[in-house]
Amino acid sequence: MTRTILLTALVLASVSAGEADGRRKEVERVLKDLRTALAAGTPTPAGVEDLAGLAACLKPADAAMLEAIAAAAERLASEQALESAGKPKLLAYAGKKAEALAKLEALAKAFAPFADAGKVLAEAKDEIENDKPGLLLGDWWGGAALGAVRYMGPGGNTMDWFKPPAEKVAKTWGLPCIDFRGQDVIGGADDANGILLYPDGTARARFLVWPGGSPGECMAEMQQQTGAGRMRAAFAGGMNYLGICSGCFLVTEMCFGLWPGKMSRKEPVIKGPPHDIVMPPFHPLASLLKADRLKEVVFTGGANEMTLGVADTEYIGFFRNGKYEGMEGNPALIAYTPPGWGGGRLVVTPAHPEGTRPDFLVMMGDYAMRHRYALPRHPVEAGKPVSGLVGDHQNQYYEILVGEGVRKLEVVLSGLDGDCEVVIRHGEPPKPRAWQTKTVPKPGARNRRAERKVSVSSAKPGRYFIQVHGNHDILDGANYTLTVTSEAVTAKDNP
Repeated sequence: MTRTILLTALVLASVSAGEADGRRKEVERVLKDLRTALAAGTPTPAGVEDLAGLAACLKPADAAMLEAIAAAAERLASEQALESAGKPKLLAYAGKKAEALAKLEALAKAFAPFADAGKVLAEAKDEIENDKPGLLLGDWWGGAALGAVRYMGPGGNTMDWFKPPAEKVAKTWGLPCIDFRGQDVIGGADDANGILLYPDGTARARFLVWPGGSPGECMAEMQQQTGAGRMRAAFAGGMNYLGICSGCFLVTEMCFGLWPGKMSRKEPVIKGPPHDIVMPPFHPLASLLKADRLKEVVFTGGANEMTLGVADTEYIGFFRNGKYEGMEGNPALIAYTPPGWGGGRLVVTPAHPEGTRPDFLVMMGDYAMRHRYALPRHPVEAGKPVSGLVGDHQNQYYEILVGEGVRKLEVVLSGLDGDCEVVIRHGEPPKPRAWQTKTVPKPGARNRRAERKVSVSSAKPGRYFIQVHGNHDILDGANYTLTVTSEAVTAKDNP
């Protein structure tokens, strides 16, 4: 995240004013280079303006913060290089390789001051030049049966405060929002994967809310490591997570293992007025709140110490201005996204901001959903059938590279034991369609099972993407066999 290091800089020591003044000039150069690079790629004015605005507010002696701004700019350059490479890739997939490589070369020149961004663009160039399958970012390409789920089992807080974050996400995506218990995650005879997972291990729910309560009771309800494993798989497969109080502690390696840091509870903790949670005014959550702090936040004795400096973690808020012992300056609000682009994002706090600002939970959920996903896609070859298993209302993607001399493509789904649909598109993946939405699942409903077929009568060179959609409610998935056939151009076609 572009602001990950800005918060940790608040606890770093400054160096001499002379060194800081030199560093400030270097930061100004980095930000200028970043503006130039973004102008050639996919501009994100908010990100660079936040960094530049913060740099302008600092004194020359604030060297630690300046260092953090430079590091955040480097990270932003890498993220934008990855996203900017998406358009040349789509050009290459559409058969316009020369144009794609020319655009990548221009991007490489613009991002030249940023080494990590250069590596990203070099990988994209290698993918295009050598016709390799590569990373493509998009919105939730895999579909989902559930928009949001909320834990309501033993050890969980059942108050209404925790409904709005889940309900808003579900409404935004037009998908169901349901409550669940541990057994739903474990699964049963008709649902071996559990409510959070598709048969192929990707996330079946887009967003999970875990309220406060008792971590011990929650883990017992989740059957300890069985449920924890399902949670890790869903998070790695793209499910986002909002955790409050015990929902925060549960993300550690002692429980679900979603976050690689450690949390502990330092005693005594309940003394004096509660702390504020202070955030930098440039962070998106502060912007949503329209303030740089949550005042006198309720704290009921949860984890009050977190590991600082954990990779890929945003330390968004810190406890300030209170008298709980051992808490002043400790992290109070963090976000974490695992390396790569396939996983979800968690946003957690050990406190209870809903006690004074119930709407802040909705803001946390909104921030958890603000990121892109990698599109998993599987190469196929003409004449070589592949077998698959697609979950209820899941999208799976395949791709085939078509060269010159191909007149017709045909894709057939056969061997179906549940209804599926198939779509093919040249140059970029098909987007989900209106018939790919649903109501609350009805376990076991298989619908039609007729063979499906789609064809392209006038094929073009480039990469074709094939989408298989599970148009059924079978929790353990529907089997299919996908076969692509191609027909060559003949003398009759070119007299």
